[in-house]
Amino acid sequence: MPNVKLVNIKKVFGKDVVAVDGVNLEVQDGEYLTLLGPSGCGKTTTFRVIAGLEKQTEGQVFLDGVEISDVPPEDRGIGMVFQHFEIFPHLDVWDNVAYSLKIRIFPKRQIEEQVLKALKMVNMIDRAGAFPRDLSAPELQRVGIARAIATMSKLLLFDEPLGSLDQRYRDEFRIELRRIIKELGYTAIHVTHDQDEAMMISDRIAVMRQGKILQVGTPTELYTRPNSIFVANFIGESNFFNGMIIKKNETGVKIRMRAGGPVIQTSDNSRNIGESVVFSIRKEFVKLHPLGSNDPYTIEGEIQEISFLGSYLRVYITLKNLDSVEAKITYPPRFPIQVGDRVRIKFHPKNIMVYDYPKNLEYELALE
Repeated sequence: MPNVKLVNIKKVFGKDVVAVDGVNLEVQDGEYLTLLGPSGCGKTTTFRVIAGLEKQTEGQVFLDGVEISDVPPEDRGIGMVFQHFEIFPHLDVWDNVAYSLKIRIFPKRQIEEQVLKALKMVNMIDRAGAFPRDLSAPELQRVGIARAIATMSKLLLFDEPLGSLDQRYRDEFRIELRRIIKELGYTAIHVTHDQDEAMMISDRIAVMRQGKILQVGTPTELYTRPNSIFVANFIGESNFFNGMIIKKNETGVKIRMRAGGPVIQTSDNSRNIGESVVFSIRKEFVKLHPLGSNDPYTIEGEIQEISFLGSYLRVYITLKNLDSVEAKITYPPRFPIQVGDRVRIKFHPKNIMVYDYPKNLEYELALE
């Protein structure tokens, strides 16, 4: 199986449009890695550089230790699947999947074996004689994946492969796509802006913004230990607050929230007294307790709004300094709540993430 390595990749369009800016990345044999980020962050351009569809301005691309920067796309041995299927309308499913093998003049028996294997993998063998006009969007996507599998490429590149599917099919096919790739033992690089898709399907995720990779890690690492305000905001849902360090010891620091707000205890002691910080907590980690509760690490607030979303509630609470907190709590709640109630809000120290106050907080919190 292939190992992919990008070294100092830069891609500039025109005179000064930097689409990819100094990307270094290594994808291990058999790994399913996702490039995740907002539209225009450089993930698709990085994909196209790996595929050979774009020539990088600077840097090197290696496949199994061999530089392929000057190798044309058709000679890189890479299978590709795109959002819009790229299926030939005049060919049936079998011939669509067999097409690349036929033009490369593979023996007939080998073509039959590979096409049969690929169609079985995506559960489309019963539709081998159907034409694209008779297929649903999920079936068309299966054909695109089967065609990539049939090429016998050990590296598959997916560019927003589920973007044209309805939400229901997308949710189902995420699991199936990962199963197929893992069963084959292939290496896969997947491009998406959908964080749920990336979290569900990936071994590791590379989060990109404005042409740079900000963090690479497992879904769990990115969720529990995001290295920046942007990553914490882009992955999952978090509350963000401003504050200042007022006390420090070996177990953590205490932060006074802005405008004379309440004091929050954290288990992060990497910063010093007097420093301005931004701290965050995942919305599902915010716990509610009755007003008379003496549970530790709680502060008081007033419920302003409650939204019912079936399995959980979104509860919007205002603190005494007028900061707003959003909690995602399981339905039904542990005790009755309604708009206007005063409650205790628990911020457990282990669930609080602390960041240096940035030069431009608005930019760091923007999801683009």
